[in-house]
Amino acid sequence: MDKVNFVKSKEIIYCKSAGRYTEFYLTDKRKLVASKSLGEYEGQFDQKRFFRIHKSFIVNLDYITNINKKAGNYCELTNGQSIPISRRRMESLIQFLRNM
Repeated sequence: MDKVNFVKSKEIIYCKSAGRYTEFYLTDKRKLVASKSLGEYEGQFDQKRFFRIHKSFIVNLDYITNINKKAGNYCELTNGQSIPISRRRMESLIQFLRNM
């Protein structure tokens, strides 16, 4: 890419995999695209604040408003987005939130 953006982790609501790229959705409604995969970023996040809820999504737990179990498992975020939670990660997310 042609520039480097510096973003504080508290500004990140969630990250989404886009093939070899990662899309960052920020509190100021911006979306940034980075040239690394989601897996490459996963280990760089604070493990107490960020959780991989799906193979394609990592969320900042500070921005989850609720978990909707009715129409599948989704977490609803403060920006109005609903992000799917994979079945195999649902129980570990619940445990993680209980231990916070």
